[in-house]
Amino acid sequence: MSYEELFALTNKICEKQSSIEQPFRRIVLNTLSFNVDDHAKNFSFMMDKKCNWDLTPAYDITYSYGAVKEHLTTLNGKGKDFELQHYFHIAKQNLIKKEKAIKIIKEIIAVLDTLETRAKEIGISNENIEECLLHITPQLNLLKLEMGQV
Repeated sequence: MSYEELFALTNKICEKQSSIEQPFRRIVLNTLSFNVDDHAKNFSFMMDKKCNWDLTPAYDITYSYGAVKEHLTTLNGKGKDFELQHYFHIAKQNLIKKEKAIKIIKEIIAVLDTLETRAKEIGISNENIEECLLHITPQLNLLKLEMGQV
């Protein structure tokens, strides 16, 4: 599965612009947090009482850089090594303005910047925190550097 396919389905059945922005948020979060287990069963839709479809709240999001080492859901045909241009490309394809895409990316980066503090607060071991940060921090720093050029 690809994030492009997720967007196509979301565009087809969901009417609200906020629904269209949700897959983009999930792309950024999943790719930056190394949730490589982002397979098709982790994306669902629900219908309300008025028969309107929307994405379900996100679930099964966890750092999972293990044996696979690439995302199960691809972005622009890639399963790893994402750059700012990849995010902008899919945003543009789905009528998300560049300014909105930048805002979303910055929000996700801000949340992930608190990872170490939050992980310690809930009792995750230093060893596990260090493993997560080993992969997440360079990706965040790369994106921050690229964002400085936008």
